[in-house]
Amino acid sequence: MSIPTHTLNDGHAIPAIGFGTYPMKEQECVDGVRSALETGYRLIDSAVNYGNEP
Repeated sequence: MSIPTHTLNDGHAIPAIGFGTYPMKEQECVDGVRSALETGYRLIDSAVNYGNEP
């Protein structure tokens, strides 16, 4: 299966579909990310876990 991508201004491409980790915590997040990677996801959005969104 081919995953659609978006090309960034610097020429690098990122997957157009990502796996978001909100609102998962601790082991649930570990298990979810592991499962997502095994499924084929390559873009993992964990920004909320950094606590810097405001």
